[in-house]
Amino acid sequence: GAEAAVDGPLNELWEKYACDDDDTLSPFAKKIVELKTFYEQKLQEIAAREAEYTSPTPEGSGGEAFGQDDPEVIQKAIKRTLELSARRQFSTLRLQIKNKVLETIVTLRDTYVPKGTKRSLPSAATKAMNTWFQNHSSDPYPSDAEKEAFTAEYGITMDQVTTWFTNKRYRNRQKD
Repeated sequence: GAEAAVDGPLNELWEKYACDDDDTLSPFAKKIVELKTFYEQKLQEIAAREAEYTSPTPEGSGGEAFGQDDPEVIQKAIKRTLELSARRQFSTLRLQIKNKVLETIVTLRDTYVPKGTKRSLPSAATKAMNTWFQNHSSDPYPSDAEKEAFTAEYGITMDQVTTWFTNKRYRNRQKD
């Protein structure tokens, strides 16, 4: 799910910059550890809140064709609809936190990693976005949902996706 997309980059950074002894962590690594802890706490808080508003969906709870005038069936349908709405809201909240964590990683990197270091998107992300661009050349403007799919799949921020497509369209126009 969306959580795994952030765990990947956070875990990669943890492995790259952190070591066993907290006293020898670089300032950047300490910030990554704090961010990872914050992220995990937020996910736990969201899961706890979500559990308050939703319940596991029982078998056979999809729209029964009979007894639609039965108040109990109507009550169950209303409850199911409210739970689905709550699940969507919590899913959106998790995605917003994920994007904020990824943006914070970029900010931390800009603050702590030397400016001379070349920073580029993961090659898999670039390849996927190039493929999307070629397949949608008549209208090369991905929707927010498509951009969010790139952020979730490749651990990059929404700003990085937007900037990549803006630059790609500009360079493509320059070629023509």
